[in-house]
Amino acid sequence: MRVTNNMMFAAGVTALQAQQQEIMQAQAQSVSGMRIQKPSDDPSGIFRHLLFSSDLSGVQSLKRNTDIAAQRLVTGDTSLGTAHNSMMRAYELAMNFAHGTAGNDPEILKGSATEALALYQNILTVANMEMDGVPLFGGGRTNTPFDDTHLQTTEVLVQSNGVGSHRPVPAGLVAGVDATFVVPDEQVGLKTSYVITPSTTEAGAYDVDINGVRQDLPIFPTERIGMDPYLDLGNGVTINMGGSLGEGDRLFFDVLPPANARFYKVSPAADGGGGYDVDVNGVRQGTSVFPKERTDQNSVLDLGNGLTLDMGSELGMRVEGGETVSFVPPGTLFTTTTPKLFPNEADAPTDVNVSVGFSAKVAPGATFDDLPLSIKLSYQASTGKYAVNINGVERAPVEVRPGRPPLLDLGNGVTFNLVGQPKVGDIFFFEVVPSYQGGEADRPILVSGGKTLPGNVTGGEFVEGGGSIGKGINILGALASLRGALLRGDSAEVAVQLDRLQAGRAQTSDMQSLTGVRSTQMDMTASILASDEGTLQSLKADNSEADLFAVMSRLQQASQSMQMLTTTEREVLNISLLDFIR
Repeated sequence: MRVTNNMMFAAGVTALQAQQQEIMQAQAQSVSGMRIQKPSDDPSGIFRHLLFSSDLSGVQSLKRNTDIAAQRLVTGDTSLGTAHNSMMRAYELAMNFAHGTAGNDPEILKGSATEALALYQNILTVANMEMDGVPLFGGGRTNTPFDDTHLQTTEVLVQSNGVGSHRPVPAGLVAGVDATFVVPDEQVGLKTSYVITPSTTEAGAYDVDINGVRQDLPIFPTERIGMDPYLDLGNGVTINMGGSLGEGDRLFFDVLPPANARFYKVSPAADGGGGYDVDVNGVRQGTSVFPKERTDQNSVLDLGNGLTLDMGSELGMRVEGGETVSFVPPGTLFTTTTPKLFPNEADAPTDVNVSVGFSAKVAPGATFDDLPLSIKLSYQASTGKYAVNINGVERAPVEVRPGRPPLLDLGNGVTFNLVGQPKVGDIFFFEVVPSYQGGEADRPILVSGGKTLPGNVTGGEFVEGGGSIGKGINILGALASLRGALLRGDSAEVAVQLDRLQAGRAQTSDMQSLTGVRSTQMDMTASILASDEGTLQSLKADNSEADLFAVMSRLQQASQSMQMLTTTEREVLNISLLDFIR
């Protein structure tokens, strides 16, 4: 093969261009520090780069979330510590002025009410604290958790004969069912409905309707020493009569099994072929079921779900002679719904919870000049009226307003419902304080793999004692009650606040401990995410970044090769010129 000067020159130019590209690529890598300048440099490397970048972005986003959540938890922990200190001080204040200790001068007690109000306001401030414009204890919502435009009354407590500790008021009209309950034979569905009305034939007795069917005889209350009477409705169903029904009143409640219960109805098949039709929760189940014979035993029906029906007897019921049997599986525990009272032939039930003997409520939008309110009602048996003291100020006695249930109108939207009957010397206490307006969730934080960790406790847990570890103490109500007792200058009333304040202090302590545990979990999660972030950054760098030492060596080699090629190409060009001249 003949090699001409032109061919040698062309080959040299191609080599020079290739080496120029090598130098340019090495220079670009040295300047950018990146091994891959374009997808064609390393397609699989680009794919890994995109994967690492996506994972790194996700981890960094989660890390930002956990960092913010960790800050919120730390702030929440500190804030709950402040609230705990306030509750400790409230307990100490009550101890200082409790009955039998020094400094029981009523005027001194009234003066100390200012400190109790300051402690209340301090708790309220803590409960409404924000971070970056979002309430610390607001759950999933961003509105103010507690404010004076949304008020509630606390649980009513009673002090019998003016002595001893406060205690919850007696129950009102409370239905109950025990394990002996059996679904009525002709009932369709899972719900057994009861209606109780004053008897139309027997004074002092009550008529009972079950599933719309009036029972044969009215029922008289069974008296109990030291307790409310009750009605025995049969079939394991009772109702506590801590209140009374008047003419035209109707009391409704239902008996229900658990939500996942299965109600069976077994009846002989219509075709007379010896089989049985089975309905579950009102739905016919396929074809008829035929009895299975057993040696020396009753035959059985296999109803599925591991349940069989003895054809001799089952739950005290027999399946024979064309009889239809309705039942739920053995061991199903029934419950009763909260009774509803339809007063005086009304078409709608009262909004009063009649299962509570005495309760209070405040109308929406009500405003007051001296919040919180501590209200004390003293029953005056001689007149049937109630003496009223609000924040240490005596008001005119209030008469019971007729109605079902009867109530006391305390003015300005505050009412006191009298489902039960007070006893001589009973004194009732309750407070009016802001109600929680936030969400129920503990603002869960997404950490990884779709998993979440809980954030700060909510105001409903911290202030009102809700949630799994709450003690059911409304600490705003407890502080309002302490202030009211001090304003009334009553050291004995101050003394009965001790248990409530101590429970409230323990509640804030538990909430702080829970927040501390959550803060530690969040810190550990943030640490793991930081480690993941570093690992992904390292992998991404190893995959994409250039080895600068190798790049510089490559650049030097390419430059030397370029010089040699240039020299060679010059020699070829010189030879070509000489040949041309000749």
